[in-house]
Amino acid sequence: LVELLDMDDLKSTCHAMESERAMLASSKTASKHQLSQTCHEALSASAKSGDWQLALGLLSGVTATQLDRLSYNCAIAACARGHKWQLALHLLDKMPSANLHANARSFNTVINACDKGGQWHLALSVLRSMPVSRVPPDKISHSSAMSACAQGGQWLEAMDLFVGMSIAEIEPDSICYNSLMKACEKGGRWRS
Repeated sequence: LVELLDMDDLKSTCHAMESERAMLASSKTASKHQLSQTCHEALSASAKSGDWQLALGLLSGVTATQLDRLSYNCAIAACARGHKWQLALHLLDKMPSANLHANARSFNTVINACDKGGQWHLALSVLRSMPVSRVPPDKISHSSAMSACAQGGQWLEAMDLFVGMSIAEIEPDSICYNSLMKACEKGGRWRS
């Protein structure tokens, strides 16, 4: 269904959701998990296209009790794809105040957004905040942070992350190795 809709259709869907939101809000059984399938599809489409304005509009168009982790993750992904790492980071920070627990996908998408935005120090900060939030970093978390370090020429940080993967018993993949090699190359630590 999402592939058949264009962005104008999705925006008009947002207007239609206003009446649905009013209906849900008046229902005694309304819960955060009752965000309409249409809204999730629209958020998913915005994530795929990077239409962060639409995603943020959708989030603001529903009541806080109707928001769930999926809706936030889609909006974070839309911001990341739209090269808005600041907004992705803001949405991640906002999740606890919405009584939502971020998962690995939430954190990984923000780390990736920081990587694409050249913010290696923020990527590391988000990675290091995962255990505090009781979300164990995974292979994707580490490889995205290593990629951010590589972009910034931070070979020593990338090496520390690589060693940390071994300590955490996370098996590196080719993406991790490539990121480490790229970081060493950019940091002038690569020998032929």
